[in-house]
Amino acid sequence: MSILRLAFKGFIYNWRLSISLIIGTFIASSILTGSLLVGDSVKKTLSARANERIGLIKSALICGDRFVTTDLVKTLNQKIDGYTLSSSLRFPGTLSTPDKTKRSNTIKINGVDQNFWTLFGSNDFGSNYLAINRTLANQKKLQIGDRIIVKFEIPGQVSKDAPLSGESDKIGSISGNITHIVDPSQGGCFNLFAEQERPLNIFLPLTELQDKSDKLKRCNLILSNEVEGFEESINKNWSLGDIELRFRPTHKGFKELVSERVFISDKIESSIKSKNPNSESVISYLINDIKKDSLTVPYSVGTGIGNSAAKILGLTKPKANEVILNSWLKQKELDGGINAEKNDLINITYFAVKDSREFQIIGDGLDENGHPFNDTVSFKVSNFVNEDNGSLSMKWVPDFPGLDTAKNLASWESGMPLDTTKIRDSDELYWDKYRSAPKAFFNLEQAQELWGNRFGACTSILIPSESFNTDGFISSLREEINLSDLGMSFNAIQENAQSSVNDSLDFGSLFASLSGFIIISAFLLCYVFASFSVESRTVELGTYGAIGFTRHQIGKILKIEFLFSLILGSLLGAFGGSIYTKLALLGFSSIWSGATTGIEFIYGSDPSSFAIGVFGIIIFSYIVISLSIRNITRKTPRELLATDSVSLGSSIDLKVKKSKYIYMFICFFQGLLLMILGKNLEGIKLALTFYGSGFMFLLGFIFLFAIRLKKRRENHNLDLMSTVQISTRNAGRRVNRSLAVISTVALGVFLVVAVNAFRLGDDTTESNQSGTGGFEFFSESTLPIYENINDLGIRDQFGIEEYSLSQLKFFPFRRLVNSEEASCQNLNNATNPRILGTDPIPLAARNSFRFSSTIDIDDSLNIDSPWMLLNKKFDNKTIPIIGDQASVMWALKKKIGDLIEVIDGNGNLRNLQIVALLENSTLQGNLIISENNFLEMYPNTGGYQTFLIDSNIEDKQKLSNDLTKAFELRGFDMIDSNVRLANYSTVQNTYISIFSVLGGLGVLLGTVGVGAIIARSVLERRSELSIMRAIGFNKKNIHTYVLYEHLYLVFIGIFIGLISSLVSVTPSAFSSSSPPFNLLIIITISITVGSCVFCHIATTLSIKGNLIQGIRSQ
Repeated sequence: MSILRLAFKGFIYNWRLSISLIIGTFIASSILTGSLLVGDSVKKTLSARANERIGLIKSALICGDRFVTTDLVKTLNQKIDGYTLSSSLRFPGTLSTPDKTKRSNTIKINGVDQNFWTLFGSNDFGSNYLAINRTLANQKKLQIGDRIIVKFEIPGQVSKDAPLSGESDKIGSISGNITHIVDPSQGGCFNLFAEQERPLNIFLPLTELQDKSDKLKRCNLILSNEVEGFEESINKNWSLGDIELRFRPTHKGFKELVSERVFISDKIESSIKSKNPNSESVISYLINDIKKDSLTVPYSVGTGIGNSAAKILGLTKPKANEVILNSWLKQKELDGGINAEKNDLINITYFAVKDSREFQIIGDGLDENGHPFNDTVSFKVSNFVNEDNGSLSMKWVPDFPGLDTAKNLASWESGMPLDTTKIRDSDELYWDKYRSAPKAFFNLEQAQELWGNRFGACTSILIPSESFNTDGFISSLREEINLSDLGMSFNAIQENAQSSVNDSLDFGSLFASLSGFIIISAFLLCYVFASFSVESRTVELGTYGAIGFTRHQIGKILKIEFLFSLILGSLLGAFGGSIYTKLALLGFSSIWSGATTGIEFIYGSDPSSFAIGVFGIIIFSYIVISLSIRNITRKTPRELLATDSVSLGSSIDLKVKKSKYIYMFICFFQGLLLMILGKNLEGIKLALTFYGSGFMFLLGFIFLFAIRLKKRRENHNLDLMSTVQISTRNAGRRVNRSLAVISTVALGVFLVVAVNAFRLGDDTTESNQSGTGGFEFFSESTLPIYENINDLGIRDQFGIEEYSLSQLKFFPFRRLVNSEEASCQNLNNATNPRILGTDPIPLAARNSFRFSSTIDIDDSLNIDSPWMLLNKKFDNKTIPIIGDQASVMWALKKKIGDLIEVIDGNGNLRNLQIVALLENSTLQGNLIISENNFLEMYPNTGGYQTFLIDSNIEDKQKLSNDLTKAFELRGFDMIDSNVRLANYSTVQNTYISIFSVLGGLGVLLGTVGVGAIIARSVLERRSELSIMRAIGFNKKNIHTYVLYEHLYLVFIGIFIGLISSLVSVTPSAFSSSSPPFNLLIIITISITVGSCVFCHIATTLSIKGNLIQGIRSQ
C-alpha cells in the first residue's frame, strides 16, 4: 500500500482529528484572507468614489479667488486636438426651501458648460435647468418640482479683507424649481478633493451663474481630460484678462496698466519692471483727513508718484516727507480748502487694515486701544498742482468698488467705516466737479510703504507707449509669470485621486497584523490537536516501523495525512474569508457605522489576497504540524511499541537548558527595543511596532514560565503537598502542550486588553485642558465672516448685541479653501491637508487643550505654552504647525518634528514642521499655523470660517439659535464641542471594538484548547484517576484536582497577556492621559470568570462516569 493511500486512510479513520485540524486552519485562513479582503474592499470603495467624483477629469486649473476668461478655454479647445476642456464657476453656498423647513449650509453651486457633462459621460440638460445631486435630494427629501432658494457670496473685485474692497455682505440669490436630480454616475458627486462624504451639489448653466455673480465670461475652474501639456498650454495662451489686467488710455505717451483687483500683486509688478525697466508704479489710497492746524478736509484720494507721473503733471517728483497738493486745498475752509501754502506742514490720517475688516486709524495720535500714541504722519508742502490741470483730470485712481456708481461722496460704499457727517457741501462740490481726482501727491516709495498691503503695493503701472507692442508685452510677461505664481493651482486631479486611495490607511495590513495573534492561536490549537493524534497512535506508528517503514516514511505519512486537512481547511478558509469580509462590511454599515460615516463599502477582492490567505496558512500550518511530530519520528519502533500515550512525553528532560534563559532575555530585550523605537514612528508602523513589542514580551514571559514549569517538576518532595500544589506540578507533565494553551489564552488577552487601553472616554468642557479646550461650541461658516465679531459694534449690526464679551467670545480661525480634512473621518489620504490660521496668544493665555508632545523647546525662547511655538522663527523659513496627534500619525503618517510640504498661495513650495501635537481634540483634521504665517502664505484668503466659542450662557440652545440666525446668510453651523469630540472618539472606539472582537475570538480559541486538553488529560490519565478514586478520593476531590491543574494554565495565560499588554502600551497610552482602568479591570475580570466557568464545565463533563472501571481496563 502506497504512502499516499495510507495517509488518506489515516485522514479518514482519524476523522475527529482531521475535522479539528480543518477547523483550526479554516479559522486561520478565514481571518487572514478576510483581513486582506477588507483592505481590498476599502481600496475598491475609495477608488470607486474617486472615479465617481472626477469622471474623466485628469487635470484642472483651480483659480482660487481669481477668475480667468472663458475665451481662454475656447482658444485651447480650438488649438489642441483631443482635449475636452470645460469652464466652470464653483461657489460655496446655502440652500433652503421657501418655508425654511429644509436647509443646508454646505452646498456647492456649480455653473457648468456642456463639456462638463461630456467629462462625466452624461447628456447636457439643456440651456435652462436647476439640478441637484442625488445625495442632496436624499438628505433633504427633495424631488423634482420642489422650489429651492440658493444663496452665495457675490465675489468682489478683490478680497473683502483688502482696503477699499466694498461692502462685505453682498449676497447673490438663485431661486427656482428643481428640474433634474443628478445621479453619481452622471457627475452628481463632482468634487476635486478627496473627502469621505459625498458633496451636496447644485448645477445650473454657466451663463446663468455668471450673470447672477457679476462674472460675465469668467470662470474659476478649468477642467481637462488630459494631463500632458495642460499647464504648458494654459501658460502659453493666457491673456491680460485672464490675470485680471487691462490697459486704459489715460495719459498721453503712456500705457496705463490697471487691475480689476484694484491692487496689482507684487509678482506682476516685479515681472513687468524686469521686462520694462522704464515702467513706473502708481499707488492711490483713501486719506481720511488732510489737516493743517485746526483745518481739515475729509476723505480725499492721495497718490504716490514717481518721475514719469510727475512729468505728466508738469511737476518734479516729491521727495520723502514732501507732498504736492491740489490747488483746491489753497482755498479757504468754507470753499473746501485748508488755506495751504508752500512749506506748510500738514498731517494726514488713513485707515490701515489690522485684522480682516477691522480698521485702525493711522496718524490720529492714538493707539488701537484709544490711548495716546505718537503715530503722526506729517509732510511738508513742496508744490501745488492746478485743480484744472488737464492731466489731473485723467484717472489716477483704480476702479475702487462702488466708486463709479456712487452718486455722491457720502454714498460711496468703500467698505471702510466712513463718518459721512464730516462731509461738507464743498466736498461734494469737488466730487461733482472732479470726482476722485487726487488732492495730494506723495513720494512713490514712501506711499507704497504707507499703503502697500499683502494684496499689492501699487494700483496701476505706467509703461511708455513709444515702440510698445501689446502682443510682445504679453508674450514677455508669460515668460515671467506662471498662473500658479498668482495663487492659481494646476492640479493633476486623476493622479491626486489615485494617490489619495493608494496612500490611504492600509486596512488590510492593519487587520492582518491585529489578526495575527488569532492566527497564531489557531496554529497553536492545530499543534495541540496534532500532538493528541500522534501521542494516541504510538502502537500504530511503531507497527509501521516494525514492518519496514523508515522514520522518514512514517513522518511523511503523518505529514501527508495532516496536509489533507490543512489544504482543505485553507481552501474553505478562502470562502470563509469572503464571508468574514462581507460580515465586516455589513458591520461597517450598521453596528460599526460610527467609523465610516458617509460611505457605503463595496466588496472587493484581489487574487493575491486569496493566494496569500490560502498558501500562507498552508505553509505555516505545515511547519507547525511538522514540529508536533518531530519528537515521535525520532523514536525507534521498539520505543514506540513499548510506550503508551500516557508516558509519551511525560519523561521529559527536567534540566533547564541555558538556551532557554538566552531566548528569554533576547525576547525581553527586543520587546524593550521595539517599545523605544515605536515612540519615533507613526500610523501603521507604530501599530506594528507596538504589537511586535507586546509579542516579544509575551514570548519572553512564556519562556520564563517554561523554565518555571520544569523547575516545579524537579521538586520530588511530595510530602504534605496540597491539592493546588500537586495540580500546578502536574501542569509540567506536558510542557509543550501546556505552553500552547498558555500562549493561546495570552494572545487573546493581550489583544483585548492592549487595544482597549486606547479606548477614549468622554471629556468635559469644565477644564481648558480637555479635548474641547474648554470651548462650548465648535463652529464653521460656509461663507467667510470678515468682521471682528468680538467687537460690540459689529455684534449690534448682526443683532447679537445682548451678549457681552464676558458672556460670549469668539476665537476665529482662517481656513484654507480647496483643502481636505486629514482625520479619522476621512479614509482617503489628504493630499491637500486643511490648514487653519489663528492668533496663538489667546489660546496660550487660556492654556487651551492638552498636548501629547512637543519638539524640544530652547529655554532661551521663554515659551510658557506650546501654542507660542507657532510664532517660532526658523532660519530656513520653515513654518511651525500644530496638529492633533491622531490626525498627524494616522491620516498624514507623520510624527513630531516631521516636515509637510505644501504649495502656498503664490505657487511656492513651503515646508511646515510639526512642533506640537494635541491629544484627542476637537481640532482633529486640521493643521494650525499662526495667522501671520497664514496671511503670508495665502494672502488672498479672506475672512474667517472656523470658530471656537467660549460662552457663559446657561441656555445653550437659545445661544445656538441666536447665532445661527444672526449669521444665517453666511451659513453658520454650530456643534456642541462635546458632540464633535465624541464623533471623533466614536471612530477610534469603533475600531477598538472590532479588534476587541478579534481578541475575544483568541480568548475563545484558548479556552477551547483548554477544554480539549482537559478532556484529553482525563482520557490519558483515567487509570491514575481511577486509582485515586479507589484509595479514597471522592469525585469532588478529583474534580478539584483536575480543575486546578488547568485553571493554573489559564490564569498564567491571562497574567502573561495582561502584563505584556500593559508593558507595551505604557509609552503611548499612559504618556499623557490615563487609560480606562475601570474598563480594563472589567474586561480582565470577565475573561477570568468566563474561563473559570468554561473550565469547570469541561472538567465536569470529562470526569463524568465510573472512574473505577479505569483500573479494570488496565
